[in-house]
Amino acid sequence: MSLDHILLGILCEPSAGYDIKRQFQEVFNHFWSADLAQIYRSLQRLEKQGLLESRVEPSDRGPPRKVYRRTPAGARKLQEWLAGGPVFGTEKVTWLAQVFFLAQAKERDLDERFFIALREELQARLAALEAIEAEWGKQRADLPDGVDDNDFHAWLTLDMGLRKTRALVEWADKSLERLRKRKES
Repeated sequence: MSLDHILLGILCEPSAGYDIKRQFQEVFNHFWSADLAQIYRSLQRLEKQGLLESRVEPSDRGPPRKVYRRTPAGARKLQEWLAGGPVFGTEKVTWLAQVFFLAQAKERDLDERFFIALREELQARLAALEAIEAEWGKQRADLPDGVDDNDFHAWLTLDMGLRKTRALVEWADKSLERLRKRKES
């Protein structure tokens, strides 16, 4: 998966870069992150490739803003990516690599402190996803089955994020339990 493809998907409706970044924070945060600089670099590249076009529009808040929209070529590129089937092997989990090497830590009890911090971060991410789920539930009582295709597929990604993050919290709890048990013996 690439940022370019995600941007092409987001731009089914014209949007400014800041609006795209906000959507990343609200919708994609549990499986993809991108900062504003990455987003703007990708938008510029996609525009040079003829997959997006932009225009400057007045803004209610501050200076004029550049609004991007997908071109027909961009829509075809998105369709090719979707039709290509699931893309695997692109996820990088840095903290899991750290777990692998924790046995090499020279500092006593670093592994336990690491897992406590990891669990706290995972729990915070879970709370954020649960807040999104609750907000969506307030806005759309008919989720997931009574909504249009866009909302249904967005809900599917949220559901996966919730399930995955709950499983990671459970794994962190079990790992802490095992780690403490090993130290007792």
